[in-house]
Amino acid sequence: MSKILTATYIPETVLAPRRNGSSWNDAVTGDGDACATSSTILEQAVYSTNHVLHRLFMRFDTRTFPKDVKITSAELKIYFGDGRRGTSTGVNIWKLSGQIFGTGELADNNDYFQTIDNNVLSDTSIDILGTGEAAQWFTFPVDGDLLTSLRSSLYPGDEVSKFEIFARPSTDYDNDNVADPTLVNYREINFTNTNPETYVYNPVLKIFYKSPEIKIKSGKVTLKSGKLSIK
Repeated sequence: MSKILTATYIPETVLAPRRNGSSWNDAVTGDGDACATSSTILEQAVYSTNHVLHRLFMRFDTRTFPKDVKITSAELKIYFGDGRRGTSTGVNIWKLSGQIFGTGELADNNDYFQTIDNNVLSDTSIDILGTGEAAQWFTFPVDGDLLTSLRSSLYPGDEVSKFEIFARPSTDYDNDNVADPTLVNYREINFTNTNPETYVYNPVLKIFYKSPEIKIKSGKVTLKSGKLSIK
């Protein structure tokens, strides 16, 4: 009988590009004009005539993921601080397209901000503002088309096996069910690219999978040393 096991990854790179626009349409469709590389805010806000939009890009090195196993589910955990304004902001997790990061990183002034327009995203949107002011971890299910993409994009041991995703507010992607913001909405978000393995508040990707079953149809098993347990 196979067991459900967990592979846990912290991102090798986290970046938060932003766009200041003259209108909300400009903020959503223009190029990024700044990029944070450590803790900042995830924002979708209107300050008089200035419209501001953040996205959170993450790249996970998944080359150590075991081969020939079945992925059952996955989740992304992000730590948000208690700094916040606004009442409701839904966030989905999306798949980056075209190897956004390439061989380098996003620059402060970049044209990568808008090259992620695709329909591979999680089915579940998580409200990061309607849950109170306390700093807390939020769990974003990697489900729907995004889970399908994860299953097909892991090639253990291969250089290209890096899962690239980003967090995107519901006001960002021209969601007809969500009105464009008219006020300030943001929440503090924690991450670092300096010694990320020792920073306890970096995002965490967990992939749940079934251990492979070992079947012996015939023949002989020899145990030279140690202990064999069958449950």
